[in-house]
Amino acid sequence: MKRLDSEEVTLKKYKEVLLEYNRLEAKYYNIHQKYQLLSNSKLGKLTLKYWKWKKRIPEDFRF
Repeated sequence: MKRLDSEEVTLKKYKEVLLEYNRLEAKYYNIHQKYQLLSNSKLGKLTLKYWKWKKRIPEDFRF
């Protein structure tokens, strides 16, 4: 019975970690898409260079 309880606890932790991983993966995908859109346009390239020069990269774009 104890083994079953410990397996249930482990399974719950695994599910929580899996949900957190999926959330972070979705967040990374969104940030990656934003970066790709910016890096492919002329104005976006200038914006990225300006942020780098001013060291004002938004929190969303930091890896």
